[in-house]
Amino acid sequence: MNDRESAWNQLAGRLQRKINLAWWWQSLAAPWLISAITFSIIILFVRQSNPALIISPTIAIGLVLGLFIIHSLAAYLIAKKRFISRQECLVKLESNLELDNALTSAQMGLRDWPILPSAVPQLLRWNKLRILIPSAVAIITTCASFALPVSAKETNESDINEPRLWSQIETQLEEIKATQVAEDPYFTNIEEQLEKLRQQPKSDWFNHSSLEASDHLKQQMLSDANELKKSLSSGANQLQRMAEAKNQPAQQKAAADAMQQALQQMRKGKMQANQDLLKQLQGENQNGLQQLSKEQLEKLKEQWQQAAQDMQGALPGDDGDWKDQQWEAADGDQECDGCGKKGCDGESCEGGRGGVNRGPGTNKKLLGKEHQADEQGNRSPLKSDLSARSLPGDLLETSEIDHDKSAKPFSPSSSQQSQNSGEGGDRVWRDSLMPDEQKALKNFFE
Repeated sequence: MNDRESAWNQLAGRLQRKINLAWWWQSLAAPWLISAITFSIIILFVRQSNPALIISPTIAIGLVLGLFIIHSLAAYLIAKKRFISRQECLVKLESNLELDNALTSAQMGLRDWPILPSAVPQLLRWNKLRILIPSAVAIITTCASFALPVSAKETNESDINEPRLWSQIETQLEEIKATQVAEDPYFTNIEEQLEKLRQQPKSDWFNHSSLEASDHLKQQMLSDANELKKSLSSGANQLQRMAEAKNQPAQQKAAADAMQQALQQMRKGKMQANQDLLKQLQGENQNGLQQLSKEQLEKLKEQWQQAAQDMQGALPGDDGDWKDQQWEAADGDQECDGCGKKGCDGESCEGGRGGVNRGPGTNKKLLGKEHQADEQGNRSPLKSDLSARSLPGDLLETSEIDHDKSAKPFSPSSSQQSQNSGEGGDRVWRDSLMPDEQKALKNFFE
């Protein structure tokens, strides 16, 4: 390789590097600027969220260099398809210098390399602003994210009000406690659980887990109070049945069994009844309950019924829900629609017992208490003017009719016999059947 060839190849190499570097930087500038700004925002957010975090300069430079290397490799892969070769640079040189393919011919060995001009024109100029501005912005924002002083985001926890659900739990708890129906240990347990929720950081008061635990605590308290109310109401109804059935051993035994079940259910509940309500029943078994006098049973019934009413008044809602109505109906304190008796569950009368002679078995209280219809009159059955002993098919009206009777006497006589058998069928054959029908019958009977 002579000096001329070496000089032309060096010139073509510089042009090649300049053009390819321009393509690479064009692919790198915009993504690198966007990533640098995003990276700076993330660094500032992390530093503000955790002021104790100290990022050393070595780590900061390493992060920036790593990010730049990743973007450089990505830009190289994108711009690689636009890179030009040295041969293409020689073609650009001979085109701009008007050498008439002299460089291409010399490279192929067809002629000598031409003399390099003393002043070679600059074939490519870079726009320095397009290079410096993205680079400067990326470097400044990245350095500022590490160098700028930041302060932790202050949260005035004194301005955070506790969840409203907690005050509702406290209010409901005080109302139930004021009835003096339940024992105090249950209330202490609820207050301790509520205090544990308050001891959380104020920033966690309105988290999903905290609100869910608060709602569960409220629902559990209301459920326990409702169960106690049902047990008291059931016990009062059974005491009433025992008092009314004092002279009926079978019914009194059934009511005593139901009373024992109500007591067992009450002991299983988390909210225990006050001992003042149970002290007269302590140690009383089924036979002991049956030995109590009617006055004692009625007195106990009034105490239990009053306790159930107090508990109902402490619970939210005035009329209770549909389940409470079903419990009251099942306890036997309501009058039966079929027979009008208290304590009838529909099994001893028409309502609730299906059968051939007892109706379909529908119960009017299947869906709870019925609402009284507005602007409707009283329903009364229609009275029929027909006799109660009339049967279907009897005449609704009778009248006197004179029949025309024949005065000619009748006596037994013999019937007329046919003189010519077959003539009648022959007449029908000839006059009633069509020709096609006659032909079909002949073919059938042949």
